[in-house]
Amino acid sequence: MEELGGIEWNPLVAQQALTQAVSKCSNYGLKLATKWAAEQLVGIETEGVEGSDELVQETTPTKNNLSTENGAAAPTTPAGLANQIVFAKSLLDLGEYDRAAHILSVDGSPKEYLGGLGLFVRAYSLFLAGEKKKEEEMVELAEPLERSKVLNPNLEKLRSELSGSKELNQLDAFGLYMYGVVLKELLQQEAGSSLEEPPLSLLHMAK
Repeated sequence: MEELGGIEWNPLVAQQALTQAVSKCSNYGLKLATKWAAEQLVGIETEGVEGSDELVQETTPTKNNLSTENGAAAPTTPAGLANQIVFAKSLLDLGEYDRAAHILSVDGSPKEYLGGLGLFVRAYSLFLAGEKKKEEEMVELAEPLERSKVLNPNLEKLRSELSGSKELNQLDAFGLYMYGVVLKELLQQEAGSSLEEPPLSLLHMAK
């Protein structure tokens, strides 16, 4: 244990307290407090500290409990990454969509072992970031026809990533819903406002 200003510093106790603070602040709708606590949680290093393995089992905010296609249990989301997912969720709640997606990305792609919640938070953040950019661009256009042509710039990226995650059986029900939203938006873009004869390529990808 370290002493800071005469106060004993125990990273495991701090991690546990901050995890509880994140949960409680989130339950009460205190978004800024949730973000602060989650950001501190991400910065705590407990690897190699005695007792950290036992505490992780109790305090990890989220785990990937999905199964792979062969029935084997999917890898558990590492504790550090789980804390990053909590932090990203707090950013999402505050409308910091690009930053939330960035936290869960490596070189523009989803981090490994995000699990169902992590993949959903990242995809939803990217979708809302694209919608925000779309609205900002539409405000600058006067003609209704021109405004109708403005697209969410992240849809194609999301379609590709979510399609891959779906093939690997990594999406939970919420991730599959997000995938459906993306496909619907792309259908509307390619077929106009009418969905009577949607493009067969997109319907094939939805299967």
